[in-house]
Parts: sequence; structure tokens; C-alpha cells
Amino acid sequence: MRIFRERVIGIASELWSSLAAPMQDVAAYVLDDPDSVMIQVAASRRLHERISLAVYGILTAAGAAVRKPNAAFYSYPDLECFRPALAARGVKGSDDLAEFLLDQYGIGVLSGAAFGDNPGAFRFRVATSLLYGETDEQRWTALSSDHPTELPWIAAALEQLKSGLTALRSL
Repeated sequence: MRIFRERVIGIASELWSSLAAPMQDVAAYVLDDPDSVMIQVAASRRLHERISLAVYGILTAAGAAVRKPNAAFYSYPDLECFRPALAARGVKGSDDLAEFLLDQYGIGVLSGAAFGDNPGAFRFRVATSLLYGETDEQRWTALSSDHPTELPWIAAALEQLKSGLTALRSL
């Protein structure tokens, strides 16, 4: 009976609650696709595409198996090709790999095991949106740039990824 009660309360709380009225107004406005929102969405899509493709190019040049991005700002590469060299350094799976990349090359990624992947696999998630900038000013500049990969902070992050993955090839 206790479990049933908890489940009913859980469902009821979702049915009886809703967004605050100001947020409902915002949602209604955005769902009407006003020009200002559509311009912002198009700029965001352009930025995501350019950075994601740049990261994809770096990953594939390093030898990673990874799908070409077509809609998101995440990549999920597989570095199985580096298993022998990494295993010689104590890297046994995705958790170790994420730690190794951060410690050795300053490359922050999320272990594939954190997403339910096989812990022994050499896969991880790269969030390219973190490259857009550390401040609001940098992120707005990246959003409006025709060539965001040439902005100093983005170019530096891409170079760090490239140099770290290139270093893996020489292990």
C-alpha cells in the first residue's frame, strides 16, 4: 500500500503542478516562432555545426572512430585504436581514459561508462558547446561570428584537443 501511495503522489504532483504564469507566457511567445527567436536559433545552429565539424575533423585525423555530427553539439568517439599504448600506461577503460586525457593533456571529456556504455570501451562524450567561451561576452561573440573557429579562445581549445590526440599517436 505504501508503494501505491508514493506512486499516486508522484503522478498527482506532476498533474497538479505547472510552470509559473510568466514562464507559460514565455513558452507561448517562443512557440509562435517570432523572428527574433528564429534568428537566434539559426545562429546557434550555425555555431554548433561549425564547432562540431571542427572537433569531428580533429577526432578523425587522430584515428578515432566517430560519426559525423549532424544535429547536436556532442561527439562520441571511440579510441580503440589506442588501446595497446594506453593499456601500457594503466588505462583500462573509459573512466581511466577520461582521467588520463584530463591529467595528461587538459582535455575534459565524460566517460562513456557514465552513459551506460561498456566500462571497458575506450569511448567518451565530448561536449563541444563548452568551447564557445567562458564568459557571456565570449559566447555572444562566438554566436555572431562568421568564423568562430578562428576566435582565440575557440582556436586554443581546438588546438589543445588536436595536440593531445596527436600526442596519443606517439605513445
